[in-house]
Amino acid sequence: MNGAVKLSGRCGRCRISRSDKVAGSIHLVELEIRDCPVDLERPRPGQFFQVKCADGPEHILRRPLSVHGITQWDEPGHSLELLVEDVGWGTHRLCSLSVGSEVELLGPLGRGFEMPRAGKALLVAGGMGIAPLFFMAREMDHVDAGYDLVAGFKSGDCAYAPLACLKGGGVLCTEDGSAGEKGTAVGKAAGYMERSVYSMIYVCGPEAMMAEMSRLAEKADIPCQVSLVSRMACGIGVCRGCARPGRNGDNLCVCREGPVFDSTRVEWICVQ
Repeated sequence: MNGAVKLSGRCGRCRISRSDKVAGSIHLVELEIRDCPVDLERPRPGQFFQVKCADGPEHILRRPLSVHGITQWDEPGHSLELLVEDVGWGTHRLCSLSVGSEVELLGPLGRGFEMPRAGKALLVAGGMGIAPLFFMAREMDHVDAGYDLVAGFKSGDCAYAPLACLKGGGVLCTEDGSAGEKGTAVGKAAGYMERSVYSMIYVCGPEAMMAEMSRLAEKADIPCQVSLVSRMACGIGVCRGCARPGRNGDNLCVCREGPVFDSTRVEWICVQ
């Protein structure tokens, strides 16, 4: 998983065909692809789109949003699902747009997760990290790959993980026990690792959670892929605003080389 990926994103217009508040400040937005090139690549789990949420000086920069799902991608009228948290001007504007509104997007961008070649995988999501990992689980369902999915949230108010529609095993947990099982994603994942054998671990969520899962994976000698979360401007590796330290003294360009990295390449900068 070394080196930058080729720049494959394309720009186009799309129409909002669905916009539902699914939990707390989290919205599920479905975009019907319209004026995109015919060679628009099929998104991979872990890749993202840069979405222009609105016109105006306060929304000059596009917002990077992970792909949550795709529908009928190889047929006319295909659509893209994004899980959006209403946390700022841009995302608030996007969540406020009504069905039928149009937005502009650029993508798919970045490096996504690599599918496991064999064995069973463990997917560990914290908070909004469920977006790319739910997509990953659905793609694994298509090829009958085995996996367990752990989805952790602070409380039931912000919990969104429709595990019932997945074929793999899984658990939803909250720190306060108000939804699903009580506990943290890391704690539940550690329990799964004691009971099962995994060939790959996939992680996305808060920095401290990913750092701890990376440590557990290294201790168990299990390959681990992490999807890093970073503020982005261009999304294509030009501005380098998303660069962060790598473990070997190099700088990792999250948008172009990632956002998915082998966990052993990452220098974790979270406060313990």
